[in-house]
Amino acid sequence: MPERIDADATFTIPAHAAPRLEVADSILLNRQTGLYEHTITVMNAAAREIAGFDLTITGLPEGVCVNNASDCTVDTATVHHHQVLAAGASTTLVLEYYAPVRGTVLAPQVTASLVTEPDTDPSALPDGVAVDRCIAQADGSLLIEFTTTPGTLYDIYYSEDGETWKRSPTRIRAAGNRVQWIDRGPPRTDTAPSGEPCRFYQVQAISSSGGGAPEATNQP
Repeated sequence: MPERIDADATFTIPAHAAPRLEVADSILLNRQTGLYEHTITVMNAAAREIAGFDLTITGLPEGVCVNNASDCTVDTATVHHHQVLAAGASTTLVLEYYAPVRGTVLAPQVTASLVTEPDTDPSALPDGVAVDRCIAQADGSLLIEFTTTPGTLYDIYYSEDGETWKRSPTRIRAAGNRVQWIDRGPPRTDTAPSGEPCRFYQVQAISSSGGGAPEATNQP
């Protein structure tokens, strides 16, 4: 009878390849919103899925910020896209630049870094701010409107089933007592609402107390 030999086997998993970027050469002015729009496609070049990525945008002129960034400082903005991306898959984001002076020359530098640990989606949310209106737009986007307190920071949560919620990486600091927020997909949400049969929203104030009971609004 042959002798049995026990041996330990070591498997080495190669490191993820860095995401591949396709950055549009032109930045176009949206005359309806007054914001400059910049299209960026991120592809997962790794051989297995990733948990998402972070975009870092630098080289911004004084006073210019990325309106739908997760974080924006004096000359740098960060966009968090912490959604699973399969091997070889890509997602397209439209960054919105606010420039206080019309005609400002924009030449941002964009880099991407991997996210290896997925975010935990909240299954239940505390009481928040009611969504007053949800309106489908001609381009397939959804506009939500809600009452705010000037100066307060808000988080937007969204769901396809009303039970499992995801937090938008784009926070809002209210300038007035009402805010309109448009969901076109990345980077504000992981997919465009036009591709989903239903989408619910909730709003949470994160820098002040108070607020009414949350109200989830589905796609018309």
